[in-house]
Amino acid sequence: MKINFFLADEFRAEVGGKQTALGLYADNKILIEPRVELKSSDSELPEGIDRLAFLLNISEASQGMHKFRGQIVDPLGKPHGPEMLLGDGEVLKGTSRSFIIEAKPFLLKGKGTYMLNFYVDEDLQSFPFHIIDRPLEKQ
Repeated sequence: MKINFFLADEFRAEVGGKQTALGLYADNKILIEPRVELKSSDSELPEGIDRLAFLLNISEASQGMHKFRGQIVDPLGKPHGPEMLLGDGEVLKGTSRSFIIEAKPFLLKGKGTYMLNFYVDEDLQSFPFHIIDRPLEKQ
């Protein structure tokens, strides 16, 4: 089985099975501004990213029906939201199937490496993505 993973702000399904990516993170790294000091009244608000989307494209899968599900895992190895049931279906020979998973907003549980765990039946494929501080520009 072959699975391609892409990370962007948004994906849009087009006619003929094409996908349009808006704000593609080509290296799966999301650079965020270093956190500024918040006033005490704002300190309980979670930091987040307005929107985040994942595209998984499956081809060359074994014949027959499959169950698809996903789970985002935070840098501490804990679930980041509920498990996502993505449905059942076949990937016919010579074709592919795409799944778009959206998080609007994507609340941060810290910086570091997150994982999108994707299951085809019980076969796990893990796709890392990184949330890191944007490097400071040299003055």
